[in-house]
Amino acid sequence: MRPVLRNLFLTVLVAAVFGLCISASASETGSLRFMRLTMDQGLSNNSVYCLLQDRKGFLWFGTFAGLNRYDGTQCLIYKPGRSALGDNIPGNLHGSVIFALEEDTNGRLWIGTDGGGLSVYNRATDTFETIRNPPGEEGLPSDRIFSLKADGNGGLWIGLGDAGLAYRNPSSGIITRVVPPGSLKFTSVRCLQTQPDGAVLVGTEDAGLLRYEPSTKRFSAVRLESHAGDKVTVRAMATGPDHRVWIGTASGDLEVLAPGGSVASVALPVGSSAVRALAFDMAGRLWVGYESSGFAVLDVSSKTARVVYQDPSAGNIRAIGSDRNGLVWLALKDGGILAHDPRSERFTRFPLKSVRGLAETRSGDVLAGTDGSGLFRIHAGSGTAAPEPLPTGYGRVYAVIEDRGGNLWIGTDGEGLLRKDPQGRFMSYRRKPEDPGSLSSDVIWALLEDRSGNIWIGTEGGGLDRWDPATSAFTHYRYREDDPNSLLGSSVRTIRQAADGKLWIGTWDGGLSRFDPASSRFEHFPDLADSSVNAVLEDSQGRVWVGTGSAGLALLGADRHFAYINKKSGLAGDTVTGVMEDSNGSIWVATAERLSRYEPRTETIFHFGEEDGLASSECSQNAYLKTRDGCLWVGGPQGLTRFQASAVPLDTHPPEIVITHLEAYGPDGPQVVPPMERGGQVPIVDLDWRNTGLRFDAAVLDFTAPKRNRYAMFIEGLGQEWIPLGEQHGAVIPPLPPGAFIIHVKGTDGNGVWTAADAVFRVNVNPPLWRHPVALAATLMLLAGAAGGTMLLRTRALARKAEILRSYSRHIQEAREQERIAAAREVHDEIGQHLAALNLQAYWLQTHPDASEGSRSERMGEMLGSISDAMNAVKSVATNLRPIALDALKFEEAVSWYARTFEHRSGMATTVEISEAFPSVQGTLATSLFRILQEMLTNVWRHSCASNVIIRLKYEYGSITLEVRDNGKGIDPGRAGADDAFGIIGMKERCAAFGGRLYVSGGPGEGTVFTARIPFSLDAEGKT
Repeated sequence: MRPVLRNLFLTVLVAAVFGLCISASASETGSLRFMRLTMDQGLSNNSVYCLLQDRKGFLWFGTFAGLNRYDGTQCLIYKPGRSALGDNIPGNLHGSVIFALEEDTNGRLWIGTDGGGLSVYNRATDTFETIRNPPGEEGLPSDRIFSLKADGNGGLWIGLGDAGLAYRNPSSGIITRVVPPGSLKFTSVRCLQTQPDGAVLVGTEDAGLLRYEPSTKRFSAVRLESHAGDKVTVRAMATGPDHRVWIGTASGDLEVLAPGGSVASVALPVGSSAVRALAFDMAGRLWVGYESSGFAVLDVSSKTARVVYQDPSAGNIRAIGSDRNGLVWLALKDGGILAHDPRSERFTRFPLKSVRGLAETRSGDVLAGTDGSGLFRIHAGSGTAAPEPLPTGYGRVYAVIEDRGGNLWIGTDGEGLLRKDPQGRFMSYRRKPEDPGSLSSDVIWALLEDRSGNIWIGTEGGGLDRWDPATSAFTHYRYREDDPNSLLGSSVRTIRQAADGKLWIGTWDGGLSRFDPASSRFEHFPDLADSSVNAVLEDSQGRVWVGTGSAGLALLGADRHFAYINKKSGLAGDTVTGVMEDSNGSIWVATAERLSRYEPRTETIFHFGEEDGLASSECSQNAYLKTRDGCLWVGGPQGLTRFQASAVPLDTHPPEIVITHLEAYGPDGPQVVPPMERGGQVPIVDLDWRNTGLRFDAAVLDFTAPKRNRYAMFIEGLGQEWIPLGEQHGAVIPPLPPGAFIIHVKGTDGNGVWTAADAVFRVNVNPPLWRHPVALAATLMLLAGAAGGTMLLRTRALARKAEILRSYSRHIQEAREQERIAAAREVHDEIGQHLAALNLQAYWLQTHPDASEGSRSERMGEMLGSISDAMNAVKSVATNLRPIALDALKFEEAVSWYARTFEHRSGMATTVEISEAFPSVQGTLATSLFRILQEMLTNVWRHSCASNVIIRLKYEYGSITLEVRDNGKGIDPGRAGADDAFGIIGMKERCAAFGGRLYVSGGPGEGTVFTARIPFSLDAEGKT
């Protein structure tokens, strides 16, 4: 994997995506299951007046406080915006209260506001264009829009709150008012409905229902049977699959108008409040929303509607709509949004908590054990659940069966095994340590009656027991270390009888075993990946499916090896609590996360949870059952669910995916890019080469179970791999190099069905100016021209440097010659004179052997004086050639000695400051530093006219620093770098020889500072 792609993958993993994720909360409305969306989940206001799904798949909600676009993950809110001067910001809505939404045949979204005029949404710029009522001019007659309806020609009918009806011409864009005759005068239009012949039905306030024919420009009244001759307000209309128009009035009546008819007939008696909303679902049922008494669902297949469900407590309904996946959406005043999936009605739910064990009786009843509430019987006829009488203390029922004699066997958690005969008498079986024929354990997880009438009991900690009906004694099958044919494990969680009469035994601590009752031998399957087995199924094809505690669903092969279906391969979860087969051969897998349906033929998997109608997404252990009528039952912490698998068709229609947000990060900060397509073209993001990446959000527009939607992305031009995003509906992409990239984003709905097409956007990362082709060509030309000039300048610089080096060499030679001359002169003048005097004195002593002792002693004294003077002269010459102090003293002591000497010779007050951490310096470095100090002080003496000199030695940051600072007249800044400043050049060269540098600072009247800084390392003991 390339480094950039790897960094991207890590960014995606740790990136957290920035958008608000909306988690709809489930609520029961009667027996229907609804998901609720309110301000707590991001809605701008809980009073919702209209809703619509556009052709892209977004849901739009018009509320009391702005317009909301919902994509299943978040609500994007549009409201009016005011500038500092109080004016509305261009591109924003002009009204907060949204009463009407409509999409015309050209895909334009129209928004009708209460007082803010008519707006149209521009997808390319994510802004709005607003049409207002121009006072005294023709155009939109009023800014109060109550209803909108598009015709088939791209035109738009506009129902106004105080100016009747208007129409927008699709070709000219001109809005004209449609004025009725005086006999049909009306001012407020509450709803509109178009008809196949081009006419429009107009629901008015107090003027009833009118029909307008654009071709003849004529109005006619449609008589409502329940309101003949009376003033009536029509608040809602909907056209059914058979083209009949259903009409709801403010009086609560529901009437129906046949195609081409002029008289509507009563379809439903007067309701308890006004009808405010009408809509058909995908099953052809009519949903009726009332002013203050909830809603009703009607079967309208006949002339007279029949109520199949109603809930007066649902709230104040203001609008109802159905999306392309069949979900019904209800807009409520003060209640937000309710969404119902009619497919969830295929599931029947029972409010039993913590279901554990399930069994079917001979009469068709279903027994349901619970963890804490005892045992319940669900009657086959009525479908009602009632407690099954048990003795006190038997509240935790983990397993239950009815044997062929009608006895109920009830396995409990801690209370042993209970038998209830058909007369209601009870027999309790408990573990008695003193009785080897008693029950092995008082915790029972599994029960089975085999074909011979034996009762098999799976216990917790006690292995497998068999109850003998002849003796009422228990035979025990336990793990024995010395017997390889014994049961593996002590906690039996499931017992199933195979077609050949053998028993499949699943244990929590020993894996899967097969038991032959004839031989009392156990056969083991050590290849199973997880030793915790919760469920076993032998299907109609003879295949054995094993539900494990953490390895998913395992399929036993003919070679005794297992193939696995787990969460990685699409299963809802890896903890399998139950396995069932339906009549079509599909395998239903209950997991700790939700229920999965596996199709062995196609290897496809679909998921079901509370969003789909289950009482509980989490499936409890041992709580699964297939009854004789083909129904499947599954229980969980929140209840019990029953359904016919054949009545739960799979929706394999691929969902749509869209990019909802694009934000690029460049040197000038973040920049939001409109993600919508423009003229069918893919959005393009231009980034600077100095970009710091970009961020996007996407949404799978399937609202059945948005939390289960999954995402992945692929960057064309950067790698070859799809990067899984999981439930994160966006990603942050790190900085991209110059080039062209195409980002593909795909997703799945809650059942794992991938989108048919990817959401795509392009990213162009512009190279820096110097990498542009024109800039490169110009650069090459400049480089070619500059190369010659550079070479010329370089040649001149080298010549100049060579001249400087020659001058410096001559200076060094001359300095050496002067040193030699001075040394020779001193040797000749000083030492020579002393040696000459010594020679004369020695000659006198040789020629006067008879001289007196006093005279000879005087001559000897003069000779000793000459010898002493000669030795001092030798020391002086030697010191000038090499300071003897470096050999006799430490470096810092030598510096102090030389400072005193300099002070004595120059008359300048000289101070030495040495840091405590200054290391021991020896050898050539000490000599070079000392010579540098001499040259620094020589410069001070010759040029500074100073009265005070400070010498500092310190060690810091791995370097030795020698600093000489005076208070003299200062140095000209240009002089320090002059070609003939040979003293400074020499000091620089000495520093450079050890990897150091010399710094000269100061100015006229500010004194001069010489600083030599040379790298110097210490070992662990602080030594060099």
